[in-house]
Amino acid sequence: GQPRKRVGAVSTVTGKAAELSLDPTGTLGNFAVSAGKVLASASGNLIQFPRNNLAALDTATGALTDWNPDCNGTVYSLAVSSNAVFVGGSFSRIGGLERINLAAVDPQNGQVLSWNPQTGGGMNALAIAGDTLYVGGFAAVDVHTGKAMPWNPKANGEVRSLQVVNNVIYAAGVFTLIGGKARNYLAALDPVTGLATDWDPNPNGPVISVLSSKGTLYAGGAFNRIGGRARANLAALSMETGQATLWSAEPNGSVLALAAAHDTVFAAGQFAFIGGQTRTNLAGLDMRIQSNNSTRWNPAVSSLLSESISGSSIRSVLATENTLYVGGNVRFGPELRPYLAAFDFPPRLQAVRPQGVRPFQVDVHGASGRVYVLETSTNLQAWLPVRTNSGPFSLREGGVTNSGGYYRAKTLE
Repeated sequence: GQPRKRVGAVSTVTGKAAELSLDPTGTLGNFAVSAGKVLASASGNLIQFPRNNLAALDTATGALTDWNPDCNGTVYSLAVSSNAVFVGGSFSRIGGLERINLAAVDPQNGQVLSWNPQTGGGMNALAIAGDTLYVGGFAAVDVHTGKAMPWNPKANGEVRSLQVVNNVIYAAGVFTLIGGKARNYLAALDPVTGLATDWDPNPNGPVISVLSSKGTLYAGGAFNRIGGRARANLAALSMETGQATLWSAEPNGSVLALAAAHDTVFAAGQFAFIGGQTRTNLAGLDMRIQSNNSTRWNPAVSSLLSESISGSSIRSVLATENTLYVGGNVRFGPELRPYLAAFDFPPRLQAVRPQGVRPFQVDVHGASGRVYVLETSTNLQAWLPVRTNSGPFSLREGGVTNSGGYYRAKTLE
């Protein structure tokens, strides 16, 4: 490994350090990806070089970029459109300009845009649908003009997470009234009127994070009943009825963040057991298995030197096609990287038979720059290498035949 101050990225396969240069002295918040950069929000200084509350790292190299909006207060939430990064939090200036808790930043150069809706209030959650930016439980604004819209569900408590799915706004947080109806901690809202729909899972405790994937809404928080079933801290809900499905992971502590990729729900928070397995604050859960669904992936997570693991938590996760970004007040991997890590997903194979009599094509999907080896076998025991290359790549024509019977791709350490 290589020395890194307070931050690291490790591969789920190799565990080797990536070239990251974040050095947080505050608490990491949310992530977003825009213009080839990973954007990290926080409260406090973020980098060995001056970066206040908001920074960007190159997705390919992990290097700190010049993108530097320089925000003077905590950033809680980020949302990305094609030409703007929307920043929500508790601040009064960003990029040298006055902005009260909400601003738009150029994704390329970090300059603050003229967009200035002046909505006020703390911004714990942002979500974009079309030309509209939904702001917590109290506002919606035009992403181009900043003009406020009449949408205001008037939540009587914090909205911590928003998801927009099929013209419905799903809001989660610490409230008991929203959209004109009694709704405990989780609600579905009309995107035009802001009124609550009849959808009502009625959890008995706060919901901190919601995630939509493959027609199901996953809800994480601190509850033990939701959608008419006993479910501890994490549940899968029907988006039509609000009822909990048979899928159950039962973490023994709070779930604070959720992400999904490749038929897997990634749950982060403050727990020691989930999906039938011992896992520390971070786990992958198979969407296709109803119970005992923790995957074999078991990243090393340990406490910071100043804290016990029982007081530690992971608060942010973001999944892209090839990488899972995680952040919290813990250390990751065998190299004990504090606060932030990036995990590569294993390579994925797809076989395609072109037209004609040519041999079929094997596509290896994986992170750009990682080196993968494609192997073949006739008995699933003895494996022979066919091609080694940087991913993603394809083998076609005479480069591969189906005479071997089986193929697999591995990350080359």
